[in-house]
Formats: sequence, C-alpha cells, structure tokens
Amino acid sequence: MNNTIINLTMTITQGFEISKTSYEADANLLEKDGKFFLFFDEENYDDHEITKCRFEISDDSLRMRRNGPIVMNKHI
Repeated sequence: MNNTIINLTMTITQGFEISKTSYEADANLLEKDGKFFLFFDEENYDDHEITKCRFEISDDSLRMRRNGPIVMNKHI
C-alpha cells in the first residue's frame, strides 16, 4: 500500500561527466525504533526495468539502498 508520493532529483558525478535525473514515485513511509524508512520503486525510462529503493533516515545519518539493474548502498 502506497501512502505518499515523492519527487526525487539525483545528480551523479563520475569524473567529468554529470548526469541529473528527476522523477515522481509512489512510496511507503514507515517509522520503527526512532528511524524512518522510505520504500519506492525507480523505473528506468529506456527499458522499464525496476530498481527497488530504500532510504533509512535517523537523527544523524541517511542510508540509501538501491537493488535491481542499478545496485548501490550509500551511507551518509
């Protein structure tokens, strides 16, 4: 069940190449043990493949996980 709509913009820099992606997605926002979890699917515009995304948000950190054709685990 989706309980929110998010607008996300990502800027990725690799060497001298910069790419920017913006999209809107249905998402689920949950709170557990003082952390917030945001779950949503990212669809590739070219081939419509789905990447499962999760943000874990706490008072002092942000962790982003992406699984699918694009895999990433980033902790800030």
